Amino acid sequence: MLALLVAGGLSMPSLAQACSCLKRDAASLFKTSDRLVIARVTRVQYQRAWIGEARIWGDLQVLETLKASAGPPLTKVWTEPEISMCSLPLIVGQVYLLEPYGEDGIKVDHCSSRAIGTGDAQGEQLLRQLRQIRDERRRQAEASAGRQAPAASAGRR
Repeated sequence: MLALLVAGGLSMPSLAQACSCLKRDAASLFKTSDRLVIARVTRVQYQRAWIGEARIWGDLQVLETLKASAGPPLTKVWTEPEISMCSLPLIVGQVYLLEPYGEDGIKVDHCSSRAIGTGDAQGEQLLRQLRQIRDERRRQAEASAGRQAPAASAGRR
């Protein structure tokens, strides 16, 4: 009996293994992210896998882009099934702050993303700070472009 318990315990993933990550502050999140969006999940699908990992896919309606790198528009993301402690539960109608990553650039988990909504004071503060950083970067880029434009047109005369 003991041998069966030991053998069974070795073959099953341990639910005691928690996902360990630190939630980052707005400045480091903005600095290290390639893409940050606020999006609503419009559909969720489970993709079974015979070989490899199963995935939970979420179709998105992007509500606001806080930071974007070059690439196609973000229309969907995926996360690992709930068996993983790092998965991000995708719920239809829920709004999320998403920082997709990975080889395909569309993977999310609870370390890189979070559900946001009314009553989430920390989430609202994080969004305010991210918007301030985004707006400041835009102002800096516009000011820099404004300084370069007269120099370029002066050289044409």
